Amino acid sequence: AVVKREKPDFLVLVCNWEKLREDPDRLSLALQELKPYVRFVFLITQPPVLPEIASREGIRSGNRPPFREDPEEHAIRVELNERVKRSQRENVTVLDIEPLFSRDSGEVRFVDDRRKQLYQDRDHLSTAGVNLVKADLIQAISSRSR
Repeated sequence: AVVKREKPDFLVLVCNWEKLREDPDRLSLALQELKPYVRFVFLITQPPVLPEIASREGIRSGNRPPFREDPEEHAIRVELNERVKRSQRENVTVLDIEPLFSRDSGEVRFVDDRRKQLYQDRDHLSTAGVNLVKADLIQAISSRSR
């Protein structure tokens, strides 16, 4: 209702794309519904999920990086991110944030260059993590504004 009323130029969708496993058409239907009301939609892929041992409790117990995503969770997340990427079209831009949070070695990037944690918990980014994504999002919006 807000999108219909406000008709924004830009809409950013960040989601746990796990919902696409149950209903693969859910995203394309949502984008079709939004199209008349939004000039540009930005979809952000899911970052890696930290393993259980990277929880606050796990770290208090002595666990330290490097952390690796559970292989099964990794496979599912990559598959769902690929579905999201296939949604790219004229008015839909997909920001793949995987490279911001994964190292070539396969480990999950846990802290930024200033040693600030990038995750609030296993699957939610901290302010520092969001700030990494923010730079790419601003660039993507700027390129669409021209």
